[in-house]
Amino acid sequence: MARQSYPSVPETSPPLPSDRDGLLAWASSIVRFIQQITDVTRTLRDGKINSVGDITLDASAATTTLTDRLITADSFIGFMPTTANAAAALQDGAFYISARDKGTATITHTNDANADKTLTYVILG
Repeated sequence: MARQSYPSVPETSPPLPSDRDGLLAWASSIVRFIQQITDVTRTLRDGKINSVGDITLDASAATTTLTDRLITADSFIGFMPTTANAAAALQDGAFYISARDKGTATITHTNDANADKTLTYVILG
């Protein structure tokens, strides 16, 4: 899933009041920045956060490594199965996050040959 990039703060200082064209250009860039902030705020309000992705659990393995720059040792990672085999893996009682660290988490799950165990995840915190 593609991640949305958010705008950065303009780093230009306002021009001197005697520079009318420069002042108008600077004011225009500030208005564009405010519009970008408004768009980001609307997106967040609508639940479209920048911390989701998809992962397929490794077949014939008991663990799968999830790599995402947003993961920390304190992150909550939630999962939604998108295939029947992923739903079964999530419900069998052996599915859990066994380790978390900066940028990575280890998912422990049932070791079976099913290769289509795909889930959507969200990272909070």
